[in-house]
Amino acid sequence: MAKRLEITQLGEEILRTKAKPVEDPLSPEIENLIQEMKATLVIAKGAGLAAPQVGVSKRIFIML
Repeated sequence: MAKRLEITQLGEEILRTKAKPVEDPLSPEIENLIQEMKATLVIAKGAGLAAPQVGVSKRIFIML
């Protein structure tokens, strides 16, 4: 089961910084991050989530 990630708060530096591109979208690290983001989004009852919102500077966005 994927763990829930901490959602960053408005005003945190990572939210103002341009996210880095994803080098290997099929890597186990990225796949795990996406699963954790999905779990976080479901628990938060949201519609979409970007990696910087969970403290990761990567250009990843998910939407349910």
